Amino acid sequence: MKKNTLYFLCFITAAFLFSACQDKDDNEAQDLSGTDMLTFSVNGYSGEGIIDTDNKTIYLQVPVSIKSGTNLCPRFTLSEGATATVNNQEQISGNSKQDFKSTVTYTITAGNKTDQSQWKVTITNNDHSIPWGLGYFIAEEHSNNGNSSNGYYLQQHDTGPYSNDNCGPTCAVMAALWTDPSFPYSVEEARNEFPKSTIDGSIPWYPQDVQAYLNHHGITTSMITLETIEDKFVTQITNELKNGHIIIICLDMQYVTFDKNGNSEYHIHKFYNGTIGHFLVVKGYKIVDGTVWMEVNDPWGMNLKYADGSYKGNNRYYRAGELSIATSKHNTNAIIIFSE
Repeated sequence: MKKNTLYFLCFITAAFLFSACQDKDDNEAQDLSGTDMLTFSVNGYSGEGIIDTDNKTIYLQVPVSIKSGTNLCPRFTLSEGATATVNNQEQISGNSKQDFKSTVTYTITAGNKTDQSQWKVTITNNDHSIPWGLGYFIAEEHSNNGNSSNGYYLQQHDTGPYSNDNCGPTCAVMAALWTDPSFPYSVEEARNEFPKSTIDGSIPWYPQDVQAYLNHHGITTSMITLETIEDKFVTQITNELKNGHIIIICLDMQYVTFDKNGNSEYHIHKFYNGTIGHFLVVKGYKIVDGTVWMEVNDPWGMNLKYADGSYKGNNRYYRAGELSIATSKHNTNAIIIFSE
């Protein structure tokens, strides 16, 4: 009996030792080569980032109440044993703050200290400023019929024999349609009412001609002199927009950036080269990542459209600083149009 008991105890001990060795071997064989970001969010907000493991990208849209990408504190989980760095600085989930005013690249190093991958993380507070080329975080915005469905955007092309000079009449008719969608007169008819400028008899109109045409049709306007200092210009224009008005400005478009890269879906910069004297309808603004963009209707549309079928000249965005320079170099008279 004692002999059998001894055999049993030896068997139990051997089994335990075998199991312990097996557990040790399993731990030693644990895969620590993973370099993935498994989850991603921002402290204080419940939304989770959209993770694309194939392209190693993460996209997170935070609430509009977050006005800036500065000093956001991400929370994330990684592959077993992996660590994260940005610009060679270790990142601790829920503790390390980052500036997301642009896409941030995270380097994920595997637990084996050998394998690495690069993950690009994009955070924004809206669904359109990035694809439109404006930036990441909209801090402030205002638009007077910026997304109007009444079709008051017009191009100056094919508006009669003076089409190339009809930016003034086109902006005037757009303004008239903005106040009254049933306004019955075309751009060509506007040109025929004022074949030449009342200022000097030239074919191109001046701001005074635009105002005279609108007043002739019972539309309430006022003429202002634009500020030439950028900050004052921005305050002047944005105040008018916040009061529910739109503004027609006359400027030298050579001072407005030309989108030479030709990104077909961007809504920023002019999409044509040249043009000195030109009229624009200013009807809104956005402040994105510290830059003030003016939302305009540009009559020089060239029949170009975005993929969704909308005209590129409609709801275009030009930098306020550039418009300030461009008006000061050409004409500081602007027409304020009041809604009815």
